[in-house]
Amino acid sequence: MQVSLGRVKLDELKHVEAPDFGRHLLRMHYVDGLAIYVRRNPNLPGRASDMFFRRSLHGFAVPGYVPSYDTPIDSDYWQEDEDSSAFEPCY
Repeated sequence: MQVSLGRVKLDELKHVEAPDFGRHLLRMHYVDGLAIYVRRNPNLPGRASDMFFRRSLHGFAVPGYVPSYDTPIDSDYWQEDEDSSAFEPCY
């Protein structure tokens, strides 16, 4: 597979501010059933890529798949306004 980079578009995107997502959780559901809910703040040092939350939170002591780029996982963002009664206790 070949990938090309649009330099003009890249330069435009450098100046776009990241949106404010407000209070939210990152939900990660592994195929083996493990679910992790994390308050994600990508602006903290070293948090630009939080794919390895499971390892940083639990080491490899949790049964199931080892985190990697080919681990079967579904993830999404849970916004505060989606279901406030369920969101608040988790946050």
